[in-house]
Amino acid sequence: MKQRYPTPLLVIGGLVGLALAAIVLVYIVTGLQMMVRYDVTAARLDIPTGKAAIEHGRHVAWAISKCVDCHDEDLGGKIYSEGSGLGRLATANLTKGTGGIGSDYNETDWVRAIRHGVRQNGTPLLFMPAHEFYSLSDNDLSALIAYLKSLPPVDRQMPRTWAGLTSRWQFLFGDLVLIPAKVINHSPPRPESPEVGINKEYGEYLINVGGCRKCHGHNLRGGPIPFEPAGTVLSANLSPGGDLDYWEIEDFFNALRKGKEPDGGNLESVMPWKYTAGLTDAEITAMWLYLQSL
Repeated sequence: MKQRYPTPLLVIGGLVGLALAAIVLVYIVTGLQMMVRYDVTAARLDIPTGKAAIEHGRHVAWAISKCVDCHDEDLGGKIYSEGSGLGRLATANLTKGTGGIGSDYNETDWVRAIRHGVRQNGTPLLFMPAHEFYSLSDNDLSALIAYLKSLPPVDRQMPRTWAGLTSRWQFLFGDLVLIPAKVINHSPPRPESPEVGINKEYGEYLINVGGCRKCHGHNLRGGPIPFEPAGTVLSANLSPGGDLDYWEIEDFFNALRKGKEPDGGNLESVMPWKYTAGLTDAEITAMWLYLQSL
């Protein structure tokens, strides 16, 4: 009796069918997680109105947490990244202008969005790095909200953010925090804020809320940078035995203030030094002390 084998077309057709089924499954699983409603009790903060507090909030938005890197320097939102695989990351207009959320958000809404990555209706914000901002101290967060409330209106309608297949796939396998609300422990108590000063504990705080781990990895060992073309740019290894082993503190200052490496190489295309340049000497020194303590 002759054995009958599947024809190449049947094999190809079967593989295509499996691939399509896998894609559909990825969209269903991730889509369901995007529709989850989070019952978050946001902390009530006393939002200051003084000039000094608003100026400190500007420092948080520009230098510490670098909100302007994603939401544009007028905080009116921008298309941060767009591609068929990754999807579109369009950041919100944070002002009170046309298309902005500033006129609709009260203090609790701001806390819920920034610390918990959750919208007013309880659904999760996509790509919003609330898992980094969850550690923001009450002082820094209240000052930041005061600054956001003081912004001049920007009229800008932003398109919808959507996640493509690559983003959803990376999310399922732990390579991308697509839904930060899912990885945050929303139940109190929150992490205690360190003493502000030139100490490694405050340096760790600044690195955590400053988005350093987004590019340099959770363990700060460097690697591919999210939303950059695969294999084009790798972030530096900031951990022991890594790229900083032969750096002096002056080199660290030059990297954060001028986007320059010790050998004269430029970090301008990937390092947000335009914003980290606004960090104070004490803040940069504290970050250096933390990295040296690892």
